[in-house]
Amino acid sequence: LSFPHLRSLNVSYIKFVTDDVLVSIAKGCPKLEDLSLPGTRVGDRGIRFLAKGGFPCLRAIAMGDLRVSSAVVRELLCSAMIARVHTLDLYNHALFGTDLKLLTKHCPALAWLSLQNDDFTPLISQSELSTFIEASGANLRGLRLDAVFSNALARTVGASCP
Repeated sequence: LSFPHLRSLNVSYIKFVTDDVLVSIAKGCPKLEDLSLPGTRVGDRGIRFLAKGGFPCLRAIAMGDLRVSSAVVRELLCSAMIARVHTLDLYNHALFGTDLKLLTKHCPALAWLSLQNDDFTPLISQSELSTFIEASGANLRGLRLDAVFSNALARTVGASCP
């Protein structure tokens, strides 16, 4: 696989895409800016590779429905590469309020975030979401939530939107 000028790649739900395939994609697509991985077999090793700058131009990551440990997601959220990411889809990853604090601290370019989760047990409190939205409101252009959305959070979102 060699597409040296490719900027965007969506391999969602293609089961043969593994950690090793991800490394091959990085070698063959050095200018990739947008990578969509939901439902693939990319795991901890592949996300660590991302976190360590395996895709030097990456600005948008969709990594929903991956079997990735919470610890590795946190490694990504603390990595140097996350600072340049403007779009992050964390669909079906178990995130906590501390993870939102990491995003606020390490991801200043973040403009679009998905926290949607099919597990209707919210792991992030309303106050933690409100704090995140207030801290990120000026930069945040898109936010996808699910069952954790409430009237109080709607007021916070409304107050944070110019």
